[in-house]
Amino acid sequence: MNVADDELKTAKKLYQQKKFSELIKLLASHVFIYRQVAEYFKLIGLASLQLNDFAGAHSYLLRANDLKPECFEVQTGLACTFLQRRDETNAVSILLKLQEQKRHKAFAENFLNFIRNHSGADWSKLAQSDQLADFFPHISFNLMRFLVQHHLAVWSGISAVAVLVTVLSIVNLEQQASDRFRDITLKQNLDPALLKESEAKLLSTDELFSKLKYAIPITQLNQTEQNKLFADTSNYFNQYRDNLARQSANKILLANANDVLVQKLKQLTIYFREPNFVNFRDNVDYKDLVKAPWYFAGCYVRWTGKVSNLLVKEDQISFTLLKGYEKGRLVEAEVDVKLYFPIQLYNDAAIELIGQVNLDRITKGLFFLKAISIRQIRPSVL
Repeated sequence: MNVADDELKTAKKLYQQKKFSELIKLLASHVFIYRQVAEYFKLIGLASLQLNDFAGAHSYLLRANDLKPECFEVQTGLACTFLQRRDETNAVSILLKLQEQKRHKAFAENFLNFIRNHSGADWSKLAQSDQLADFFPHISFNLMRFLVQHHLAVWSGISAVAVLVTVLSIVNLEQQASDRFRDITLKQNLDPALLKESEAKLLSTDELFSKLKYAIPITQLNQTEQNKLFADTSNYFNQYRDNLARQSANKILLANANDVLVQKLKQLTIYFREPNFVNFRDNVDYKDLVKAPWYFAGCYVRWTGKVSNLLVKEDQISFTLLKGYEKGRLVEAEVDVKLYFPIQLYNDAAIELIGQVNLDRITKGLFFLKAISIRQIRPSVL
């Protein structure tokens, strides 16, 4: 490995350690040496972006894109710099292309929704806020690539946990005192068809409520109370407050409502929207949820915490969310989470998720969250 390779390797470590100024100081004077190296312009461009030097970032990232088109981090960085320059057209054009790629679709849709909701805004001012910073790209550490590049041998008889702890020590990743946070799981080559098939086995809302009626006491409501709940559901729906609309609808579906009202309700609920981080409203409080989870079936929650007990199968990823523990202080609750799309996760990651409440063992009133969107919390905001 030559000196230039060593410098780029050091620069990448500095980026992962959030030492952006040191990275720029290391690389800035060597632009002639690296004039044909895309990774150089990518690293210094993203570091400039993190320091809110949008002009510098834009110039470097354009050069990186010329040398190596279609890099996700470069593309998202350019979308941010174009916005800061009040060029929504080019930013949206980049994101529409990313939206066509399955692995980047969710991110692109969230970013596009953010742009739509801030249409006409002063992007030069908004770019200085934490709102746009949520979409800044990051460079993740690829453990499998490290293993291949350095030809680390795995001796037979050594446990998987011991190997992981050894490797993590070599790459200076932070260790946690608790055993539950020692292993790391990287994004798997999961089969999307198997994930979809597994997700399809979950109970639909109609199936869920047909079983719930035999598992919990039916609420007795008179006609006036039923009509009021239906009116509430319709009003919430028209205000785009689908979480509250779902709660009102559930109260009707779990009551002695007549068939005509139930059918009208089902026709309405098929139009309920799946939320995202931009348009999410009316969060559910954990204490209310555990008291009577059936009234929140199908609702969405937006919670933060840390990942633990991560388990990756070919048809499902599951973990326990240590709710409220993202700052490492107090665990408010342990919540089971399942997801059915490939994603890079690791134990002890601080995350924010949006998940749909699904009832597990109905008669016991237990629930889990089906995650629909997950993002890692930036250390700078913890």
